[in-house]
Amino acid sequence: MNEEDHDISEYEQTLERICRECGQPYKIADFIDSWSHYFKRPYNYRERCETYCLACWLGVGPNDFPEAHLGEPARAANTPPETIVTPEDTVRRTNLRDEWPFGRFSEVARVPDVLAVFEWFLDRGAHLALMPIARVYLDRSVAFPDAKIFYPSGAIDLDRLNLVPNRLNTDSLAERCSAASGITYEILDKHPLIVFPYFFDWQRFRTSSHASHMEFVRDLSTEVDHFCLNFARYRLCRLGVMDDLPARAGQINSNHMMAGAMLYNSELRESRIIGGAPFTHYLTRGLGLPLTQIEWHDFPRNGEVGQIVNHALSLYSAILESSDLTARFMQSLSLLEFLAFPDEYRKFEEVKKVIARYVARSTTEYQRLLDRFFELTGKKDADTGKIIGYRTKVVHMGERIEALVPNPHERAALFSELDGYIRPVIDHMIEHSKKSFEPEYLNVRDRLRPFET
Repeated sequence: MNEEDHDISEYEQTLERICRECGQPYKIADFIDSWSHYFKRPYNYRERCETYCLACWLGVGPNDFPEAHLGEPARAANTPPETIVTPEDTVRRTNLRDEWPFGRFSEVARVPDVLAVFEWFLDRGAHLALMPIARVYLDRSVAFPDAKIFYPSGAIDLDRLNLVPNRLNTDSLAERCSAASGITYEILDKHPLIVFPYFFDWQRFRTSSHASHMEFVRDLSTEVDHFCLNFARYRLCRLGVMDDLPARAGQINSNHMMAGAMLYNSELRESRIIGGAPFTHYLTRGLGLPLTQIEWHDFPRNGEVGQIVNHALSLYSAILESSDLTARFMQSLSLLEFLAFPDEYRKFEEVKKVIARYVARSTTEYQRLLDRFFELTGKKDADTGKIIGYRTKVVHMGERIEALVPNPHERAALFSELDGYIRPVIDHMIEHSKKSFEPEYLNVRDRLRPFET
């Protein structure tokens, strides 16, 4: 990057943006060559080139001056990206899950020829998605339910997928953005890959905007979270530890800003790469997750309780990834509320009685847990009337967990304690995940009442 680029990467220059003032599309690259001097003082366009076109920043656009200069709220001019996955694609993917021969799949899952492994899906019109993933370490392939496999770096023969490289000298702005992202064959080959079949409209994908491609990368990453990583995080990570979390599917080690995917069309026998900056953050603490095979029968089933568990695992993953300890504490209590009453809001006075059933092993312990939950939420000192409950002090008095629990070891113990309340509930629900929530599971849960008075 030379001085005249003003520390703006080629990818950022290539992105099509919408001016917050006039609502017209523009690219930084349109101005950086011919009007580079405007990026410096006194004009200082570098400060707002990601938000306003040059004309509006200079006050010669259709509205004379950017609203930011006038101290008024700016208008949101961007429009949502078009959808690549149609409802029909979702229905096909859902129906096919009930038909695929998972026994045969489990036999061939370790074969490095992914076209052979996923042949059954490709023959039925599915495409293939391959996503790099940082902060994951494995020395052999790991297969997950719903036909998803993690491969070690370099384990797949990517040449068989006939990649068509992205070009910078093309009229397709989306292709130029993906080329500028630096997500390439070589990058993919150096990372562990998650590979899985996926139904989507290839023609719509090929003609979509870069914004739509980034939305698609997020959708694919969410698919991996839902069927693989949420449960892996739950099984292999803990609430009090932040050092072993994996990155999002699609993210890479070499440039934390970028993420992407390779997509293979079996009918055309070619693959394409999309890349860019679809995510807002990247985990940096610790080394990441050593991924090992998890027995398939340990995963939640597809009953109504199983669907509740899957959402709970998503909430649990969000807690693990939160770097704000106060937010992490509040999210943990919210998860307990959801687990106790998934379909409605109830006061924590009722929530704690349900959660304590799963944890207590005696009447004394049950009562102790009720008292402890009171301390964690809204307890008042009996003598002074002063509020000492953690959640009330956080929500209504602006306190932070770091101030309420200043000792780092005690804070770690607090989150381990919260983890000890969450896991018995989720584990019990996984055990009964084939059931409907009401009345089947509630009937089972109602029998966990021996300590209530």
